[in-house]
Amino acid sequence: MKLRFEELSDSPKKIVLDNYILTLDSADGRVQLDGVLMARRKREDSAVLHVDVSGKMMIPCSRCATETLWTFSEISTYTLIAGEEPAPVNTEVESREEDVDLLYVTSPEIDVDEILKEQVYLSLPQQILCVPDCKGRCSECGVDLNRAECRCGLDCSTSPFAVLGKLKKK
Repeated sequence: MKLRFEELSDSPKKIVLDNYILTLDSADGRVQLDGVLMARRKREDSAVLHVDVSGKMMIPCSRCATETLWTFSEISTYTLIAGEEPAPVNTEVESREEDVDLLYVTSPEIDVDEILKEQVYLSLPQQILCVPDCKGRCSECGVDLNRAECRCGLDCSTSPFAVLGKLKKK
């Protein structure tokens, strides 16, 4: 979905997302989004986009790879400016609060899908777990330790350093 600056006015244009399916890059999957976007033209070469969305998607658990429902909610406001980002005069520039959500775009339009993808990727936690105490999979036989005992008889300790114990025994 793209919004051209010239199609926007000074008063906000409301866009309702109701079960909007956003396809992520490569094999990351699809996200179902609900929420509201408010877009308005600030000047001829700039626009403001307010994003208030929540979403959900199925994603594999980081430890056992079981498909897990992940949900998120995000609120952000972006100021988009058509043109090149000015080069800093000094080599070190202190970031200002108002520069954080400032986006420079090559043409006077808002690629809403790209901004929504950014919201999803920034919301992803480092680790998604099916349950908080997920035991993962055995590194030898691959059994899901949440559902069954290990078949290979090895100590499937949850410590990431448990593998090093085998080296000492040899």
